Amino acid sequence: MPSCLAYILCVTVSSLNADAAALAISAHYRAIGAAGGRVSSPAKTRAAREAARKRWGLPEPEKKILYPSRLKDGAWYQGIGRNGNLAMWDSKQKCFWITIVNDFVDPSHYPDGCSRTVRLKQEGHVSHSGGTFAPMKLVHRNF
Repeated sequence: MPSCLAYILCVTVSSLNADAAALAISAHYRAIGAAGGRVSSPAKTRAAREAARKRWGLPEPEKKILYPSRLKDGAWYQGIGRNGNLAMWDSKQKCFWITIVNDFVDPSHYPDGCSRTVRLKQEGHVSHSGGTFAPMKLVHRNF
């Protein structure tokens, strides 16, 4: 039975008995599988997030982020960052260093006027305020 018909049934039955109306609505929602109605639950929250992730074509969330206490100084980590996916942890500065390659184009001399710049950028750990790099896996230790 469509929900609009359940409402009509409810109005008709409610004029007879309020308990019968409540039972009719409950039976209808049980039949269509809408147990819980508007009540929020962890299962509904997970289902909504999963549906949004699939709808927007986002990758599976990574399960394990390595926290600063587990990171080794001078080691390279693969992860998710604003400027790149590979970074070196500097324990003295408490940050990651990422190499960035930029191509700058001079429109008046294109294609001969291009210049390439390689530079280092600094990103904090995602658990720190303003941090943007989330290390997932140790790639290489320098020692």
